[in-house]
Amino acid sequence: MTVNKVLATLPHLSQEELATVRAAIEHLLVHQVDELDTTSPLYTTLASLLNIGLSYRDFHNVQSYSTWRKVAPKVVSFITDTFPQATKVAKIAMMTFMLEALIEDLKGRGVPLTLATVTVNLSRLPAIFDECYPGYREAGKVHLILEAMTKNREND
Repeated sequence: MTVNKVLATLPHLSQEELATVRAAIEHLLVHQVDELDTTSPLYTTLASLLNIGLSYRDFHNVQSYSTWRKVAPKVVSFITDTFPQATKVAKIAMMTFMLEALIEDLKGRGVPLTLATVTVNLSRLPAIFDECYPGYREAGKVHLILEAMTKNREND
């Protein structure tokens, strides 16, 4: 069925059928938007580490989401820029490592571990990475981190 035929059919549908069509369209649009959101894997990783059962879509309704929208894309860009040759799996592994390091840092400072507190501190991830691997970025040695991660994964 072509788009024109679908559009021509719409005026002849009942209110219930139109509601069903609308729900289907909204469902498809939301999934497309989520797939385009590069911060979704970062959120999934964070939610897993904090043992939070809140879906990414439901996170959109939480107050700290506005901070997330400002900071999380910069974190994803940092990982992508720092590890341009990394596979998707390797980038998620780096997200996990960096978030774990941030969480440990927050614990050490006595900061309560909530989605909001971690979100507020996301902008610190590049600095925490540099604390964990001092001089690696400046020396162009970040590839060694990925190589070590790959070797460790092969040995598991």
